[in-house]
Amino acid sequence: MKSMKFLVLLCAAAFLSSTALGLDIYILRHAETMGNVTGDYSETNQRTFSPKGLEQVAAVPGRLQGLSFDQILVSPTWRTQQTILPYLKAAGRTGEIFPAIEEADCGITGQEPSVSVTSKKQPVELIEDGRGLYVVSGDPATARYAPTNTAEGLAILREAVDQILVRFGGTTQSILLVTHSCTGGRLMELFLGLPPQGSLSPANAVLSRLVQKSDGAFELATYNGEPLSTLRKMLLFGFKSEALPGFVDLKGLWQIAAGDDPARSAMDFDDDGWVSTSVPGGWEGDALPKYDGLAWYRLHFTVSAEQSERWGTNTLALLLGSVDDADEAYLNGQKIGAMGQFSPAKITAWDQPRVYEFEPTLLREENVLAVRVDDWGGGGGIWRGPVTIGPAGVLRP
Repeated sequence: MKSMKFLVLLCAAAFLSSTALGLDIYILRHAETMGNVTGDYSETNQRTFSPKGLEQVAAVPGRLQGLSFDQILVSPTWRTQQTILPYLKAAGRTGEIFPAIEEADCGITGQEPSVSVTSKKQPVELIEDGRGLYVVSGDPATARYAPTNTAEGLAILREAVDQILVRFGGTTQSILLVTHSCTGGRLMELFLGLPPQGSLSPANAVLSRLVQKSDGAFELATYNGEPLSTLRKMLLFGFKSEALPGFVDLKGLWQIAAGDDPARSAMDFDDDGWVSTSVPGGWEGDALPKYDGLAWYRLHFTVSAEQSERWGTNTLALLLGSVDDADEAYLNGQKIGAMGQFSPAKITAWDQPRVYEFEPTLLREENVLAVRVDDWGGGGGIWRGPVTIGPAGVLRP
């Protein structure tokens, strides 16, 4: 036990060792669109805010009040320009259209071959209400990138990071990037020196913040509007469960089967013939290539008596990462949570973290976690971690 405590303290010291003295980077994802809600990313839906998205846009000036930005870099899309527009008007500021932070291919894994950046081929279209409030980085007639594959998309993201560091790195300036989910998350990972694979993903219209330390490296100070404690950083960046004695790590190989059957939620359901899949990791990457539809995950895991004693009577939670698109989770046959809406409603929650609370009495020494998932596009399944069980008070957003 003493060695575990020492390891936790050692990891905490590593996170806090360098003083933040350099560049501040704030990342703001656009407000929720009907594309985010329905999973249908047509041009019309991407140019239409949902009712919640309209509320988010109206709240942006208040959310940014009190912050001072030396530069505001904005993706060229309609939804990003419209999201930051009320703030530009209220603050009397100008935004720079920065094409390299437009939404990237969400299939980027960081394993793409090294390629040159594709030429810029498409014109930047400024929104009507934004005339005079935006300037374009580069020639407006050809400034937007036109990547044709994930390797080119990753090259553009790396160029964005390089351009930002050349212009602002090592200074005490503060910049705001108004961008997207897949691009924003991978930019954060690149700044942090992590593989750009989508483990991080900005939520709609809330701020994340990176700070540059005295050694030039970056640290994630705020993620989706929440300051990160040392413990949450350790969970977010995948520290092994033995370094965190209050948690049971569930990442690894799970069983999966396509199709739907309510009986699959039961503890005693026979899943011997199912195939294995990596969690976290979209199912199209291994077990169910090119599959869209319903599928079930199952995981058998143990909880030691020592772990149960450590938790006591405290409310626990399953942190399930993010699931593409909708899910229901069952622990030992009992439903403990759900997010999104299944077909035919098709309300996606593909990039939202799941935290499902339950009472410790539900756990046994031998346990079964079953997750029903409906996917209608994209990678499918439990694609992003962390995936763990621990005290609800720590895991709640």
